[in-house]
Amino acid sequence: MNAIREVAAGGRFIGPDVASDLAFNLIQRDDRPLHALLSDREYMILRKLTAGRGISEIAQQLNLSPKTVSTYKARVLQKMEMSSVADLIRYGLKHDLLDNPALTDPPGGFP
Repeated sequence: MNAIREVAAGGRFIGPDVASDLAFNLIQRDDRPLHALLSDREYMILRKLTAGRGISEIAQQLNLSPKTVSTYKARVLQKMEMSSVADLIRYGLKHDLLDNPALTDPPGGFP
Protein backbone atom coordinates (compact mmCIF):
# COMPACT_ATOMS: atom_id res chain seq x y z
CA MET A 1 0.00 0.00 0.00
CA ASN A 2 2.82 2.41 0.79
CA ALA A 3 4.27 1.84 -2.67
CA ILE A 4 0.94 2.59 -4.36
CA ARG A 5 0.43 5.77 -2.31
CA GLU A 6 3.97 6.95 -3.03
CA VAL A 7 3.69 6.40 -6.80
CA ALA A 8 0.15 7.85 -6.92
CA ALA A 9 1.49 11.00 -5.26
CA GLY A 10 4.08 11.34 -8.04
CA GLY A 11 6.95 9.88 -6.06
CA ARG A 12 9.09 6.82 -6.55
CA PHE A 13 9.14 3.63 -4.57
CA ILE A 14 12.10 1.33 -4.17
CA GLY A 15 11.68 -1.87 -2.26
CA PRO A 16 14.04 -2.70 0.61
CA ASP A 17 15.88 -5.42 -1.36
CA VAL A 18 16.56 -3.12 -4.31
CA ALA A 19 17.57 -0.27 -2.00
CA SER A 20 20.03 -2.57 -0.25
CA ASP A 21 21.53 -3.71 -3.56
CA LEU A 22 21.88 -0.12 -4.77
CA ALA A 23 23.57 0.96 -1.55
CA PHE A 24 25.93 -2.02 -1.65
CA ASN A 25 26.90 -1.29 -5.28
CA LEU A 26 27.58 2.36 -4.50
CA ILE A 27 29.77 1.45 -1.56
CA GLN A 28 31.61 -1.21 -3.59
CA ARG A 29 32.22 1.18 -6.46
CA ASP A 30 33.59 3.95 -4.25
CA ASP A 31 36.40 1.64 -3.14
CA ARG A 32 37.68 0.94 -6.66
CA PRO A 33 38.60 3.15 -9.60
CA LEU A 34 36.28 2.92 -12.60
CA HIS A 35 38.86 1.13 -14.75
CA ALA A 36 38.91 -1.71 -12.20
CA LEU A 37 35.37 -2.56 -13.37
CA LEU A 38 36.64 -3.47 -16.85
CA SER A 39 37.45 -6.94 -18.12
CA ASP A 40 41.00 -7.57 -19.29
CA ARG A 41 40.00 -7.09 -22.95
CA GLU A 42 38.06 -3.90 -22.16
CA TYR A 43 41.07 -2.59 -20.26
CA MET A 44 43.27 -3.35 -23.27
CA ILE A 45 40.88 -1.41 -25.53
CA LEU A 46 40.86 1.48 -23.03
CA ARG A 47 44.65 1.63 -23.10
CA LYS A 48 44.79 1.63 -26.89
CA LEU A 49 42.06 4.26 -27.21
CA THR A 50 43.79 6.56 -24.72
CA ALA A 51 47.04 6.06 -26.66
CA GLY A 52 45.31 7.60 -29.68
CA ARG A 53 44.70 4.40 -31.63
CA GLY A 54 41.67 4.27 -33.91
CA ILE A 55 39.10 1.50 -34.14
CA SER A 56 40.56 0.06 -37.37
CA GLU A 57 44.10 0.13 -36.03
CA ILE A 58 43.08 -1.58 -32.78
CA ALA A 59 41.10 -4.18 -34.73
CA GLN A 60 44.12 -4.97 -36.89
CA GLN A 61 46.52 -5.14 -33.92
CA LEU A 62 44.26 -7.49 -31.97
CA ASN A 63 43.03 -9.48 -34.96
CA LEU A 64 39.43 -8.47 -34.28
CA SER A 65 36.75 -6.97 -36.48
CA PRO A 66 36.22 -3.20 -36.23
CA LYS A 67 32.63 -3.93 -35.11
CA THR A 68 33.94 -6.01 -32.19
CA VAL A 69 36.33 -3.22 -31.17
CA SER A 70 33.45 -0.72 -31.41
CA THR A 71 31.40 -2.95 -29.12
CA TYR A 72 34.24 -3.07 -26.58
CA LYS A 73 34.61 0.71 -26.83
CA ALA A 74 30.88 1.15 -26.13
CA ARG A 75 31.14 -1.17 -23.09
CA VAL A 76 34.15 0.75 -21.76
CA LEU A 77 32.36 4.07 -22.14
CA GLN A 78 29.22 2.67 -20.49
CA LYS A 79 31.00 1.03 -17.56
CA MET A 80 33.09 4.14 -16.96
CA GLU A 81 30.05 6.40 -17.37
CA MET A 82 31.75 8.51 -20.04
CA SER A 83 30.62 9.70 -23.45
CA SER A 84 33.79 10.14 -25.50
CA VAL A 85 37.40 9.08 -25.96
CA ALA A 86 38.36 12.57 -24.77
CA ASP A 87 36.69 11.75 -21.43
CA LEU A 88 38.68 8.51 -21.29
CA ILE A 89 41.93 10.36 -21.98
CA ARG A 90 41.21 12.87 -19.20
CA TYR A 91 40.49 9.96 -16.87
CA GLY A 92 43.70 8.23 -17.95
CA LEU A 93 45.73 11.35 -17.23
CA LYS A 94 44.11 11.79 -13.82
CA HIS A 95 44.78 8.15 -12.87
CA ASP A 96 48.27 7.95 -14.39
CA LEU A 97 47.22 5.30 -16.91
CA LEU A 98 48.81 6.87 -19.98
CA ASP A 99 52.49 7.10 -19.15
CA ASN A 100 53.03 4.37 -16.57
CA PRO A 101 54.36 1.23 -18.32
CA ALA A 102 53.71 -0.83 -15.19
CA LEU A 103 49.98 -0.27 -15.76
CA THR A 104 49.98 -1.24 -19.43
CA ASP A 105 48.78 -4.77 -18.74
CA PRO A 106 46.11 -5.61 -16.18
CA PRO A 107 46.97 -7.96 -13.33
CA GLY A 108 46.88 -11.52 -14.56
CA GLY A 109 47.67 -10.57 -18.16
CA PHE A 110 45.38 -10.87 -21.15
CA PRO A 111 43.43 -13.94 -22.25
